[in-house]
Amino acid sequence: KMTRAILGTALLGCRFFVIHPIMPFGEVDTDPAFTWDINLDFMTRLAGFAAGHGVTVCLENMPFRQQSIATPEECLRLVREIHSPSLKMCLDTGHCILRGVQPGSAVRLLGRDMLAALHVHDNDGTADQHLTIGDGNIDFKKYIPELKNGYRGKFIIESKSLESGVDSRDRLTELLSL
Repeated sequence: KMTRAILGTALLGCRFFVIHPIMPFGEVDTDPAFTWDINLDFMTRLAGFAAGHGVTVCLENMPFRQQSIATPEECLRLVREIHSPSLKMCLDTGHCILRGVQPGSAVRLLGRDMLAALHVHDNDGTADQHLTIGDGNIDFKKYIPELKNGYRGKFIIESKSLESGVDSRDRLTELLSL
């Protein structure tokens, strides 16, 4: 299914394909070594296939506390071990907060060479709420300067509809002007 999705991505002229790590046991990882091995094998093969179609696979960090490949650091370790120019990172800001990681710190950790896409939304640290930027606990005033320091990838706003009456794009525009 994923190779077909890569083909569709290429046919649409998209260069990036975001994917979650494989979670064979659901949100609670009962065998981290097995989880690592199947992700290493699968992502290696997927990145190789994607390379032949001009697509970069972007591994997204996850919000689950009992998942062995979830934090930006853990995902980056897998990406570095595979060492393919067609495998990079997608940083999800809301998922960071749920794992106790500030997005600005994650941007510094991943670096501009590994970070290819962002999923940007906010939450209060208790659930993956996809709130409007500024309606949760993420310190975007510390996060945005890290992005201004050389980030050149895709920026995808993943907040819910205008429940707060404020558009995330407007808040983002304000923050970018700081």
